[in-house]
Amino acid sequence: MIDENFVPHAADGAAVDEIHNMLDNISLPVVNDQYTTADWFAEIASEYLSGSFESWWVCIRRYGFVYMLRTWHWLIRRFALRCYLGLGRRWWRGRGI
Repeated sequence: MIDENFVPHAADGAAVDEIHNMLDNISLPVVNDQYTTADWFAEIASEYLSGSFESWWVCIRRYGFVYMLRTWHWLIRRFALRCYLGLGRRWWRGRGI
């Protein structure tokens, strides 16, 4: 638990039960196979890609053309491609990017 001064403390008693119940509730879609890998990629895609693009641009500006080639290689890797599909899926469902 974290108190009002943002200091962490070990949970005890009813707080432990409350935390376990909350974890059980948010885990239900995963346990019941309602949350798929495609859903996961749709959720993480925008954060992952935006952070990675920012990092790549910093490296390209700092180290030049060699990192630009590495960036192109990264753009076509399987994980990045699945993120693009996740973005498309998120857009298609109307949740924005």
